[in-house]
Order: sequence, then C-alpha cells, then structure tokens
Amino acid sequence: MPASNPDRVIDGRYRLQGEIGEGGMGTVYRAVHDKLDREVAIKVLSPEFGESEELRLRFEREAKNLAAMSHPHIVAVTDYGHIDEAPYLVMELLEGEPLDELIARDAPLRAPMVRTIFEQILRALAFTHSRGLAHRDLKPANVFLQRLTDDPMHVKLLDFGLAKFVAGERKGRGPALTKTGTILGTPAYMSPEQAAGQGAGERSDVYSAGILLFEMLTGTRPFQGDPPDLIRQHLIAPLPSLGKVCPGLRPTPEFERFIAKATEKEARSRFGDAGEMLAALAALPRPMVQGMPNQGAAEIPRPSLAPTALPVAARGTPGPPPGPKPGETPETAAMATPSGPDASPESALQSALQSPRTAWAILGIAGAALLFFAAGAAVLTAVLSGGDEADRPPGAVTPATAAASAGQSDPSTPTPPHEEAEDPDVPATGVRPAAPPAATATPDPIEEPGIDPWAAPVPRALVAARREIARGAMSQRTEQNLENYIRQNRTDPRGFLLLGHGYHARGWRPDALDRYERAYDLDPSARADPEMRDNIIRLAGHGNVGRRARAMVMNIYGPEARPLVQALLDGPSLRRTERAGIERLRDELAQ
Repeated sequence: MPASNPDRVIDGRYRLQGEIGEGGMGTVYRAVHDKLDREVAIKVLSPEFGESEELRLRFEREAKNLAAMSHPHIVAVTDYGHIDEAPYLVMELLEGEPLDELIARDAPLRAPMVRTIFEQILRALAFTHSRGLAHRDLKPANVFLQRLTDDPMHVKLLDFGLAKFVAGERKGRGPALTKTGTILGTPAYMSPEQAAGQGAGERSDVYSAGILLFEMLTGTRPFQGDPPDLIRQHLIAPLPSLGKVCPGLRPTPEFERFIAKATEKEARSRFGDAGEMLAALAALPRPMVQGMPNQGAAEIPRPSLAPTALPVAARGTPGPPPGPKPGETPETAAMATPSGPDASPESALQSALQSPRTAWAILGIAGAALLFFAAGAAVLTAVLSGGDEADRPPGAVTPATAAASAGQSDPSTPTPPHEEAEDPDVPATGVRPAAPPAATATPDPIEEPGIDPWAAPVPRALVAARREIARGAMSQRTEQNLENYIRQNRTDPRGFLLLGHGYHARGWRPDALDRYERAYDLDPSARADPEMRDNIIRLAGHGNVGRRARAMVMNIYGPEARPLVQALLDGPSLRRTERAGIERLRDELAQ
C-alpha cells in the first residue's frame, strides 16, 4: 500500500506527499499531479472494495457520477483509479475550516453570516436533490468554509457519499455493502425517519438542515443527551424555541414558521426538497432575527460527536484524540435494526421508544462504504469522513493547502470571477444573501430606511475609492484597498457598497449583487444608497441575474420602488432586452 512508500507515484501522475488521515474505509493522502504540478487529495479505499469485479465496476460507475456532479458548493472529484487492487478517488484540496470549528469558536453566529452560509448549503443540496441524490449525513463537520480571495466563507459540502454504491442492495443490484435494516447518520442531526430505520431522502436532508440552522443561530443543538435520548427527542419532542434556548434572540414569526416546517416530525409536512426550502428562505424578510443572544446564555452541554464509522484521525497530532468529557457519550455507532419477516420500521420505532439501550440499535451505521467518500473530501483537516470535534485535539491547526485548487487568478490582472448563470435546478428565488467575513457577534441593526449610510464622516480610505468609482472604473489596487477596509471595519457597510458599485461598473453583475446584499445584511441603512438602489432595479432586466435582482428589490425596497420602476419603463434609456424583466418587476411590486 502507499503508506509504505510516501513518494510513490500512482498511475504515473500522482506523487504522494504524505498521509493526511486514516479511517475505517481507507487512507487520505496529499499528492501532487506531476504533469500539472497541482496539489490534490487522494482517498485510497480498503482493498475489500476492489475484491470483486462487480464491486469494481460499481465503484467506477459511481465515481463517474460523482465527478459529473460539478457545483460551486460541492467538493470536486477529479479522477479515480485502482492501486494494488484498492480503488481510489482524487479530489480537490481546500483551504479554510469546517463549520463545526467556527461554531465552537464563535457561536452564536450573527444572523447575516448564518444566512450567507445556509443559503449556500441549500444551493448545493438543491442541485443534488434535483438529480435524486440525498446527502444523508448533513452536519457542521461536513460543511467546509473555503477561504477564497473574494469570499472568505465559500461553502463546500463534503460527504456526498456514493449512495448508490452503498445502498445498491435496496434495488437488488449487486452485492450488499450494508446490512439489512441499518441506517446512516449522526444522531444529533438525524431525521425521525432515519432514526426509525426507514431510510433517508431529500426531506431527511431538509430536517438535518433545519437542525444545523438552529445550531448556528443559538450555538447549541436543539436536542441534547446520549444517543438513545437524542433518538427519542427527534421522534417525539417538539423543537424548542430559539428564544428559549438562546435568550435575547428574537426571530420573526415568518422565520419561526420556516424552521418549524423544516423540522416537522412527519417528512411529508416538511419542504419537499432543498430547492423548495431555498425559495422559502429567499422570501423571508430581513433581518430574519433581531436582537442578539446573551453571551453564555446557551451553555447547554454538547456531547462529543464521533464519526459515522471508525474515527478518522490526523497523523502527526500530539497524542490521541480526546475522548468524551465526563457524562458525555459518542453519538454514533454501527448497530443493526431488527430484520426478518416480522421486522418493520414501526417495530424499530417501538423498540426505540421502549428501551433506551435497545434504542441505539436503530442507529446502525450502514454506510461504511458511503463514508469513504466523506473522508475522501480531502480537506486538509482532521475532519475527514465527518470526524467531528471528538476527533480533533483542542486547538488543532487546520493545515492550509495550495491556492491552485481554488482557481485563483493573477491579482495583478482584474479577471472577472465566474459569473454563474441561473441554475435551472435552483429555484428562481434562490437569492444568495452573502455576509461579511465577520464572526464577531453584534446586534442586528433595526432598519431605518431614511438614514443615509454616507451621512457619517467618510474615512479617508474610502474617499479616493468613492471618487474613482464615481468616474465609472475600479482599479485592482482600489479593489484590494476596499477588501482590506472591509476586513478592518466589520460594521461599516460602505466598503461593500463601493465594491458593489465597482463590480457593476465592470459588468460583474452577480458579484455586484453579492456585495449589495452583504452591505444590506450588515446594515439595512445601505438601502438608502441611491446608486445601489438604481443598479439593482436596472439589473432586474438582465437575463442572467434578473430573477435574483427582482427578488432583492422585493425584499429590500418593496412597494416603495414602484415609482422608480415605472420611471425607468417610461424613460428612454431602457433597452429592449431589459424591458421584459423590468415589466415583470413592476407587476410583482403591484401584487
């Protein structure tokens, strides 16, 4: 195996550089593509997954399917092969940190930041749900926050396992890699139907997403306890209110209904999939919560999370990973649910409700094979294959990887970031509400539409940038200066406003909308900036961002934008190609 020769070259092109982590299904290595001189991560599976020709063929088929799942918010699979009869996957390396580390360090998170992260998670899930693939193990450890030059919180979802590879026996195709009646998931985020052994689908991901959203906003999960207690609560306990768990947090009624629908006990009562949930999120008023939690108010003990199979530990860390704290228990295990002619999901559920000890049996982790892809996400952290805080020493450093995997361009030349066409698989109202890279908790401002964000003294750092952008251009130096200003002044929306103006002048429409949303999320007074208002309204007529811009006008300005929209329609400057989108905006505002 490669471990015996860390400089080994695989398939004549991948030179191993060292081991990143090891789990029950295989080992992850850092490697370099010799011809491209690009760092990658390689997950080498255990040889048992290549024992039979049928397993090899199924692996290859599903590896190709995963490689075809190209999405900005899903870790990329770039190649696959076999070495010493063991299959392997090649994936991108990421620089950043997993969401569970951010939560542990900074939670409760500010509402604008939560909305930014959560919307990206839903985009990824909406993409996969439209293709019939559920995640099945959504949790903070499987959400990675990639650091990019223009976006310090770019979400990448990990652990999109080879669902068909693992669960092929459900349709009678090929040898089974799981035992009958076992399930996959992490109890803290597991849907009731998963807990009852009924399997997982798109609506299960919706439930897990709701639990994850709750945790980001409050700093704690809604249900606490050992695994049997967690299962009981997921099955029968109502979701506690956000304000009760996190005093001082005041969610809007619309948001309370949103999270309640996502976490309904009956799957059919939830959002149908992440696409529907994404559309509902876009329709929520801003801010979705007001006030801020009292610091330390939500100090509910959080049991350690073990990975969904054997632990994946990072090599080179001092000493063994810490075990559970006193009174805490790992939250995952591999057990089997009852099987046989008399077995049913109902019997599994009844057993769970009658006996705390036997309840844990329904938490069987069938997805050992599914889990290898989680580890193969190849993030250079100890959070491989869904390893949570229990698998990392306190203060463990997340190793950074080469920027080549992020596709960064030469900073001396302003090259437009990828301009996303509207994804037909994502609902039209899937607005990306981005947020500033701030983890510091500050109150969400009360909206005061009449306040001009430029009424306060303008810092010298912004004066020159504002003057240059007013002339219709933004240099690379000015762009960098604005990004530096934003990092140093995390409560001032004007840096984002100027970036939005500059990107609009360049014709980078999606990026302009991103910055305008960040400005508004940070301080609703940004809505009084006339250039932001006029640009967003005008972009409502552009095909690739029109639906998103129209949703922003509705959310930020509402009916008060109607006179401006009508004036634009009556004026001479509107191009024929823009008119249909602006007319649609007028009609939506009139409803």
